[in-house]
Amino acid sequence: MKHLLIVILSVLTLGLSSTTSIAQDTWDIEGTILTEYDLVTGLQVPWEILWGPDDMIWSTTRPGDVFRINPE
Repeated sequence: MKHLLIVILSVLTLGLSSTTSIAQDTWDIEGTILTEYDLVTGLQVPWEILWGPDDMIWSTTRPGDVFRINPE
């Protein structure tokens, strides 16, 4: 029972934290500023992500869909 309670609380915490995180995260690493933001939303189970020779990001999903994403 205790294990089930921990699992339920963990799932709820993860769910709430993902829905309330609107602000972009920014890091300063040795003078280099990195900003995290969503490039694409709505992908169902991204399976593999590669940087292509055409300077685009290519992604596949578990069901077999292929996406070409412009990183700009």
